[in-house]
Amino acid sequence: MCGARMRSGDRRTCREIRRDFCDTRRDRSRNRNFCRNLGFRTLAAGAAEDAIETFAEDSEVFSEETQREVDMVVEDYEAELEDHDDEDFEDEDEDEDSDEDEDVVSHCTVDQMPTCRNRKCKNGRWVC
Repeated sequence: MCGARMRSGDRRTCREIRRDFCDTRRDRSRNRNFCRNLGFRTLAAGAAEDAIETFAEDSEVFSEETQREVDMVVEDYEAELEDHDDEDFEDEDEDEDSDEDEDVVSHCTVDQMPTCRNRKCKNGRWVC
């Protein structure tokens, strides 16, 4: 979905997901299968910590659990982005939110993801 084969319609969703789950090398390490399945560069399974991050190969297989997690997160983010578009937020609100988040590093992990419907990683914590 994201990465080298990203469609133009997925850019916004991919940008948000990357920011919350796959932005830093530490995040990509914690969420390796999740990020790799989405199409972001990560370390391949069994690669040394100082190896170059790569995209997943077409033949690479991911667990059903990883695929379910990816599907759930993508659906949530797409729905949230549609809600934001529908509500037509003012630019001022968006500027205030981005100013608050600038210095905060996100460290949400997929395995800590709550089961609530409208979950979001905000300031390094899951919010329902």
